[in-house]
Formats: sequence, C-alpha cells, structure tokens
Amino acid sequence: MTMKVAIIGAGVMGASAAYALARRGADVTVFEQFTADHDRGSSHGATRLFRTAYFEHPDYVPLLKRAAAGWRDLEKTSGETLLEMCGLFMAGRADANIMAGTRLAAKDHGLSLHNLSGAEAKKRFFWFDLAPDMETLIEPDAGFLYADRARAAFIKGAKAHGATLRENCPVTEWPEMNAQIEIAANGEKIRFDRLVVTTGAFAGGLENIGRQYVKPLRKTLLWTSPGDKQLTLDNGFLPFAIEEADGRFRYGFPAVDGDGVKLGEHTGGAPLANPEDAAPEAAEQARRDMEAYLHRRLPGL
Repeated sequence: MTMKVAIIGAGVMGASAAYALARRGADVTVFEQFTADHDRGSSHGATRLFRTAYFEHPDYVPLLKRAAAGWRDLEKTSGETLLEMCGLFMAGRADANIMAGTRLAAKDHGLSLHNLSGAEAKKRFFWFDLAPDMETLIEPDAGFLYADRARAAFIKGAKAHGATLRENCPVTEWPEMNAQIEIAANGEKIRFDRLVVTTGAFAGGLENIGRQYVKPLRKTLLWTSPGDKQLTLDNGFLPFAIEEADGRFRYGFPAVDGDGVKLGEHTGGAPLANPEDAAPEAAEQARRDMEAYLHRRLPGL
C-alpha cells in the first residue's frame, strides 16, 4: 500500500523532502501557505554558502560529502547548475571558531586546506584590509548554492514523480486520528500516514509546536554594487567568511547577479515576536553595522 505523506512548507527543506519521498514511491502532498516562490522563507534568495570542512563539528563532514553528491545528482536530473565549488576564503585569528574548527574537521577527515601567507593573501585578495593577527586559508571543497534555483529543481522533480503542491494553502491543525494524521487546510480535511513539518521560522505559530520551541531571529542581508567588475567570481573574488576577535562572523558572496556583492552576519540577530515582524529598527542597525565593517575590512565596497 502506498504511503501518503503530507509536508507543511515548500522551502528547500520541504521541497527536498518531497523530492526524496516521491522518488521512493510515496504519495506526497506539499502544503505551502504562500506561493512556492515567495520571499519570506529562510531558504529563499539567490545564494547560500556550502562548506565541507564544517567548523561547527567534524561529525558534519560525512553529511556534507553526501549532500554534495546529492546536489550533483540533482544537477544531472534537472539540467540546472546548482552548486559552484569555487572555494571559500576564510580569515580569523588562529583560535577563532571558524579557523580552529575548520582545521579540526579537515584533519579528522583528510580534507585539503590551502594555507596562505600574509603576503599571498594581500596579493591575491587585495580587496580585504585584514588585521595583522589574522590567519588566512582557502577551503577548496566549498563554494555556494544557487538557492532559489535549487528549491525550484526539487519542486519540479517532486512533481515529476507524482507529488502535489498546494500553494496559498495554510495548514491550521493536524489532529491524530487513530493511526493517521488529519490535515485541515482551506476548510478541507485530508488524512495521511505521515507528516513532515518544514515551516522554518513559521513553526512557532503552529498550535502543535508553539513559540516555546521556536524563536525566530531577524537576519538582515545586504547588497552593494561598487561598480567594480573585479568583484566577480571570474576575477577571483571568492565567497568569504571572516571572524573578528570579538567572535562576530561575517560572510559574503561575489557578484553573481544584477544585485551586486551580497553580505551578511552569521552571528547575532534580532529576536522577533513572530516572523511577520519587519523589525525596521533592527534592519537599520544591521545596515549601519555592515557599513562600518566594510569601511574597516573591505573599503572598496
């Protein structure tokens, strides 16, 4: 008997789950409260970093290797370029989390890292004005994903294997009915054998989960277009990650689309009462912080 699976949320997590389950023969229905291409999800946008020597913990490395293989498989089946393994430029003091953690993960799993001398880093990555006590390296098995393109490829692949996407269809509740789960959406009730919840920051608004478990943070991303054609991948401007002495970790991407160089901070974030909160004051503070950072570390931007 075919297993019926409901998935709530069509971001990259829900879309990839739908693709994997539909390929295995499950009868999959994905419920999305907005349209699938909305801009309010944590997985939406043009790019996301991809790292193999995960500084958070060496145990992630086998997962990242498997993920890289999965992305290549999706590229073949979708005909899309999804993963750019161009390398990642990293900088920080020797004891910085991203430097020490990356080196530990690489050592435990035999991954290669390119350590740069100060002179090499200054010549090759002349855009950066780094502190004298910062070390620099390049992780070759890293780069970035085309996020929106990847999510769309998952959705397309899931549909090709029979999955159903129901857009503008928020789920209000899912009581258990004996051995099944009943999904209530848009006044309709449908029973399923299994449920996958991939609602990201919106999970706190679901009665079955609640805000005591999910506390969304506002993460502000910024773009700047300096008019410098050198700040592209073709000219050697790699994705970068830099940790300061105070522990703040900022990152960026080369100009890969018309929006210019993308910048963000991995650390920090403004707590939100709910994910619909625009938090304009937090966004403005993030802009001021990033501008001050650019004056110090990337004056060309």
